[in-house]
Amino acid sequence: MDDIAWLGTSEGRQALAEADGLPDTEAPGTVTRMRDRYGERAAAVLTQVALRRAARVKFGAQADRWFYTRSGLEQATRPAVAAHRAATYAAAGAARVLDLGCGIGTDAWAFLDAGLDVVAVEIDPFTASVAAANLAPAVASGRARVVQGDATLLLDELWLPGVSVFADPARRTGAGRTWNPSDFTPPWDWALGLLDRAVGAGVSGVSNSDRVCRTG
Repeated sequence: MDDIAWLGTSEGRQALAEADGLPDTEAPGTVTRMRDRYGERAAAVLTQVALRRAARVKFGAQADRWFYTRSGLEQATRPAVAAHRAATYAAAGAARVLDLGCGIGTDAWAFLDAGLDVVAVEIDPFTASVAAANLAPAVASGRARVVQGDATLLLDELWLPGVSVFADPARRTGAGRTWNPSDFTPPWDWALGLLDRAVGAGVSGVSNSDRVCRTG
């Protein structure tokens, strides 16, 4: 069982609660204590607690419902913005959304909360595993599906008539944050091209300058 899946077990949740009760996740005493109790899992526990503490600034009380990666947290849309976008899709009559480049899945949850079903696609394997853990209740109920793979290669397979699309390309590379659209994942020009193929209720794309493309 990988670390993210383990953190969702009763033992993992207990470890997270224990670590969250400690003031400093990087203190040598904290690290030693957690290693003594949880062995190699301690690093994952302490990392998630540190990220959840940072996430509470952005997500408030709901931060603790999710797992995070550092880059996923940095790029995650603020709740009010994600909720407004999802409401726009719902008002346009969308029933299902392809979330291309879903990251850790927080935008997907906004769509779910607005009553839409979601197919979430993420190219990075670890980030996809985090999204799968975050979306597990919706996956179990049949309202969500998480696909690990390249959205540019999977689009034709996943995009069915009447399905809307949301693409928020990742703006980080191995070297850090990038402002070059050609380095986005999926590429920004490809994301814009989705508008020319728009079918169903709506398509939306967002660039590094917060430009919102047309819906409907």
